[in-house]
Amino acid sequence: MTIRRITAARPAWMLEAPCRALPTEVFFPSNRDHHGYAMAKAVCSTCPFKSRCLRYAIDNREEGVWGATTEYERKLMQGKGKKSRLQGRVA
Repeated sequence: MTIRRITAARPAWMLEAPCRALPTEVFFPSNRDHHGYAMAKAVCSTCPFKSRCLRYAIDNREEGVWGATTEYERKLMQGKGKKSRLQGRVA
């Protein structure tokens, strides 16, 4: 599995986020690892930086779990997911 490293400048809140104490792999489960996604989201659910993390992930098009959301969920939020494209075709 290839893990993409953060390429943008790190905001100060990242240094204080609880996820810093965990292995990076926790937030990059395989596509079919539903338990892995649930574990990562559980860590995010109580994080005081969850909304900032989500905004960072959207702004920087990050992969993995950020702000208690998957990449797919973030695409849906922005209207870029498969459901959104299909809904646009239904008239």
